[in-house]
Amino acid sequence: MEDLLLATHETIHFAIYEGLDVLYIEKIIGHRGLSAQSRIAGRLPLYCTATGKVILAFSAPSLFEEVVRGGLTPLTRHTITSPALLAEQLARVHSQRLAAECEETRLGYASLAVPVYGSSGALAGALSITAPTCRMNVAKMSGLLRTAGLGVSRTLRLAG
Repeated sequence: MEDLLLATHETIHFAIYEGLDVLYIEKIIGHRGLSAQSRIAGRLPLYCTATGKVILAFSAPSLFEEVVRGGLTPLTRHTITSPALLAEQLARVHSQRLAAECEETRLGYASLAVPVYGSSGALAGALSITAPTCRMNVAKMSGLLRTAGLGVSRTLRLAG
């Protein structure tokens, strides 16, 4: 995660899910990073965060159904509130192994996330980059993020 911070100079998160929320268990920021909205032990809805979309895409369909039953309340005017549109997004996330959200949780910010796997090969959580929309270079950052996600997964596998 520190290498990803050094390469991007943007906010880096590692999140798991608890209930219908992402739970941020690690956050590192550089001098120009995002200091508000997310925090270690903070929560945001699964359906409108890049980390949450990764978790939903790689979890049992029952989790998606539970999230939809709970309601897709908008946090901004860009938050996806259509279950059908969210399902389409999650199918893309699953096939591309990359989630994106743009201004769904906070205006002016975008996030990318990738899955991270644990020692058993099961989903352990999601790793993300959050940056102001004007600095989010998806082509560059997605490659760096994928590499970091593979590294974290490898470390978790070796830790057993």
